[in-house]
Amino acid sequence: MRRGISVSRRGMGDVSNFWPIAILVLLGAIYVQAQSTNGQVSGIVNDSSGAAVVGAEITATNTATGVSYSNRTNDSGVYVLPQLLPGQYTITVAKEGFSTVRRSGLTVRTGDHLSLNFELKPGVVQESVTVTETAPLMNADQSASASVLDNKMITELPQLNRNTLDLTAVTPAIQGQGPLSDQIASLGANGYLIANNGNSYSVAGGQVNGTNISVDGNQVQDQEFNATNRSVPTPDAVGEFRVESGILTADRGRYSGGIISINTQSGTNQFHGRAFEYFRNQIMNANSWTNNAANPIVPREPFHQNNYGLSIGGPLTIPHVYSGRNRTFFFFAWEGERFSQGVLTKNSVPTVVNRQGDFSQTVINHDTNGNPIFAQIFDPFHGSMVGGNWVRPQYAGSKICSQTDISGGTCPAANVGLSTQSTLFANYLALWPLPNHAPDAGSDHANNYWSSINTTRPTDRFFGRIDENLSNSHRVNFSLSRSNLTNRIPAPFLNGGGSTTTDYDWSGSMQYNWVVSPTSIVDAHLGFSTAKLYSDGVSGYGAASNPNIDTNTWPFDPLILNNPSRETNHIAPALNIKGYSPVGGSEYDTFVNQDVNGSVAFTKVLKRHTIKTGYEHYLLRFREKGGDHTGVAWINPGGGSNQFWNNNDGLTGSPLAELMMGSSNFFQWGNWDIQPYGWNESAYLMDDWKVNDKLTVQMGLRWDHDGGRQPQNAHSSSPIMYDINAKNVLTPNSGWDWSQVTGAVPQLAGLPQPAWLSQGATGRVVLLNTPEYPQKNLYRTDWLNFQPRLGIAYAINNDTVLHASAGIIYQGLGGLSTDWFSFYYNSVTFNQVSTLDGQHWVSEFGNDHGLGTFPLQASGTNLGYFPPIRTNKDYGFQTFGAAASLDQAGTTIGHFNSPEDYSWDISVQRQLGRNWVATADYTGIRGIHLLTPVWGWSLNNIPLEYYQLGSHLNDQVPNPFFGQSQVFASQPTVSLSQLLGLSPQYSQVSPGQATWGAIEGISRFDPAGFLLDSQDADQHRRKGHPARRPGWYGSSAKPAQLDGSLWGCFI
Repeated sequence: MRRGISVSRRGMGDVSNFWPIAILVLLGAIYVQAQSTNGQVSGIVNDSSGAAVVGAEITATNTATGVSYSNRTNDSGVYVLPQLLPGQYTITVAKEGFSTVRRSGLTVRTGDHLSLNFELKPGVVQESVTVTETAPLMNADQSASASVLDNKMITELPQLNRNTLDLTAVTPAIQGQGPLSDQIASLGANGYLIANNGNSYSVAGGQVNGTNISVDGNQVQDQEFNATNRSVPTPDAVGEFRVESGILTADRGRYSGGIISINTQSGTNQFHGRAFEYFRNQIMNANSWTNNAANPIVPREPFHQNNYGLSIGGPLTIPHVYSGRNRTFFFFAWEGERFSQGVLTKNSVPTVVNRQGDFSQTVINHDTNGNPIFAQIFDPFHGSMVGGNWVRPQYAGSKICSQTDISGGTCPAANVGLSTQSTLFANYLALWPLPNHAPDAGSDHANNYWSSINTTRPTDRFFGRIDENLSNSHRVNFSLSRSNLTNRIPAPFLNGGGSTTTDYDWSGSMQYNWVVSPTSIVDAHLGFSTAKLYSDGVSGYGAASNPNIDTNTWPFDPLILNNPSRETNHIAPALNIKGYSPVGGSEYDTFVNQDVNGSVAFTKVLKRHTIKTGYEHYLLRFREKGGDHTGVAWINPGGGSNQFWNNNDGLTGSPLAELMMGSSNFFQWGNWDIQPYGWNESAYLMDDWKVNDKLTVQMGLRWDHDGGRQPQNAHSSSPIMYDINAKNVLTPNSGWDWSQVTGAVPQLAGLPQPAWLSQGATGRVVLLNTPEYPQKNLYRTDWLNFQPRLGIAYAINNDTVLHASAGIIYQGLGGLSTDWFSFYYNSVTFNQVSTLDGQHWVSEFGNDHGLGTFPLQASGTNLGYFPPIRTNKDYGFQTFGAAASLDQAGTTIGHFNSPEDYSWDISVQRQLGRNWVATADYTGIRGIHLLTPVWGWSLNNIPLEYYQLGSHLNDQVPNPFFGQSQVFASQPTVSLSQLLGLSPQYSQVSPGQATWGAIEGISRFDPAGFLLDSQDADQHRRKGHPARRPGWYGSSAKPAQLDGSLWGCFI
């Protein structure tokens, strides 16, 4: 039970008749009101007549460190004690001619903004007023609310993951889960996702992933993905954990719904430490059901998890040299984890008869009775027209013969003359091990190779902090945090796919406070964070280098062997075959995020006004470097082994057989080196006006601006942008007109011609920093992001307080993922084309048919192969007819509006007895221009009037741009659907990210429950209308969706 007593506002010596203040304790979190990372105490000192006491000295002494913070009252009797480290304090008020008042046991928490008024009476006798462990818990002059967990609560809560951000689970204002680093064990070969994904937190109904997270005032989220730096201190190093929600004062910005503030532990005058170890192993685990069900029974896999750590803090003392008591303090914490787990892997490899070219026993499907359907193999390279139908010859006995079979007379006569086993594929067959286990029931190859591997995940996290009290007017503290993590997943067999992810993160903060005079205070802050993650074996393509392999001797197409992105000849390019475990490949990715932020603030107390102004600056750098060391992302089967050329019903064919006969699809999206950088800035002015003892008014104006990102290095990947205003990008060939299309699709009769015929083909993806598009920034942003805020607190009586607030909150443009949508990789890309019409095969795996992988076209280009380019003319020549971006499906839009929340709040607090406070709170949020991923949304939408054509939308019609690009050079016809939108020059183009509009409403009642209702207003998708183009670059048109949700919890 926590109690509080305040100094009386009236009466000579009675200091116990002021009403007690308390607050609801819910799930171990204490609701209070707050603004900043450290705490602040302010108030008014009057004499017994109610007149202001000028020049009274106010001293707050931290009982743990002995450090004192002093100030004096101004002409209105107002005082401010800023930047108090969380802890217990004794407050002393002294003035010549008045008795001294001492208040002990005052608890200041992270971000507290406490109002304590004192009354001094004439005399010389010192009076002492004792207060229990906590500060006043119902503030009469603040409007934002918060939950706080202190170190005792944090360390006593059971946590298996030992992740500080998991404390959000006991905070009722938060929905969603935290960073993916918590789930790295379940990510498998995709461990890199911890570096390019944000979190799913939503505070008090704010936008998901819009939560601002800081440690000692230092923002620990990068601006590229909103990913949280993994060096967030461990629970033992956290002094207090705070979640604030609502309309905060103007010195807090760049958030949606609320913020999470973590204040780290500092040392005290006493040495304190803690050491621990938690462990788990297989001895206490039962064997899994699948292991027990196996024949023979698989024994329990080994499992070990050891979490251990220590922490120590105290005065920084060098015996006989320096004593830091009451002045210099340190705190250090280290935590390690050693995790290893045996895993039984079940893999699928080609059978012995498969290796001989025999697919007669290969199960490819099951009939309605569950009986297996065995493969029938057809040859796409030797089809012919028979009776008006295109027919592929079938392999007798589903046997693909080798040259040895033919020369040895073991090849069925019907198969002589058909495609033989690919010479290149024979090299790949040797990469798989032979089966060592019976396959699954109903299959000939599924899970026919078992092996045990041992995954390991060593982790170390370090934290240190120094607090130095230079004098009563100057104080500084430094904190530094470090995290090292390695996640290793061995390959299940030689040349199979393993994965190793290493993650090294740093973050640090410096805070400085200077009390210039009793009415003037300067605060400065400098913070940084850096994260470097390297992942080898991304998506499971992680074969180790094998000196026994030399792909230079394999019969690849020369364009594959001579690819500048190819870095090794001891790893084969990855094979990706449905139903079989991958072999080869060396896909990697590196993410480096560097963020530096600094701020300075000046506070001035003028009579009853506490005015604060400040400026914040953020410098942002990001680099992603990746690709595949083999120069090929992966190789897929090329199709064609099924019976019917225009209908693959899944009852014939085999993807493994396709590669064996030479039908393939080489794919490479390029190797990339993406290096955007930029800066953001903010400024604010605010006034905390204590009108009288009952009424406090908080006014503020904040300004934020996000600068557009631009590349750091002109020789790295090139910035691109979608120019939505480009007109007449391509014009039809002479001799082509719309009547040729209507002749091919008579159902078009009576329907209007597409708009591009009169308006011109619209929109194109362009390279920036070129003569045509000289801009360097990836996109443009708004400058006039002013955010007025107003908060009012009125004490109706000693037991009831009314709060009201309203304001605009700028969310910022963090999380744009420019690596996905804003760069052309400047490297070789390719996407092998097996066939242009589904009948004639024009390329192959190796060179057994004399076709090659990327055949030369009449235009002088190689079909499906795209060398790097530097001009917009060449970029258009490569992309017209294909996706607008060769590397990704999406592209950056030219302008982003400012995502903002228009928020309003009203609440009533009522004290119930001595120890409870009930709060009824309503908050409304109207979000505009919200940042939203829109992957897959086409910018070449088909108008609704054409939907009646149904399947005819896929009919092939004469191509008006035949020959005008590398892709169009091999496309005399295109799908009708491509010609009906405004951008017929592209097969696909998507904005990737956009700024939309939404509205949300939140209602909340405490202490019994928490209720939220949210709606996103978006009429277009609800009504089935296609999105309108203006919304894609954040204009006032705001296509969104109408969506509702309701949730609640009762404690």
